[in-house]
Amino acid sequence: KNYYHISTTTMSQSIQLQLQSTVDSTLQSLSTRVIRPLQKKSYLCSASCFDSSSSSAQSLDSCVQRCQMINQVCSQVVQGELGEMQSRIQREMVSCEDKVRDKGVTDQGKAQRMYEECG
Repeated sequence: KNYYHISTTTMSQSIQLQLQSTVDSTLQSLSTRVIRPLQKKSYLCSASCFDSSSSSAQSLDSCVQRCQMINQVCSQVVQGELGEMQSRIQREMVSCEDKVRDKGVTDQGKAQRMYEECG
């Protein structure tokens, strides 16, 4: 699942592809090493809630909800970090655009190279 997609109009395609590849690789590693084991633990915990035949429907629901909190917190943390990273990238892009604009460069090719070298 692609949690994060970079889309910019001013970033060169090669930089955009490199950044997207890095994000995808990081997310894949995070998924394999952290998220999946936590999800497994959460699902096994939820399944164990059904082991007691004397549990009321309400206590069963409470047990499952407690077990699912791991997934919810993990998802919120990942989404928050990705949002913060996207915000930092956007701020850096604006800063680079301002630097190029402040130099008064009129040649678009030169402006693009300066922009790419900035970040």
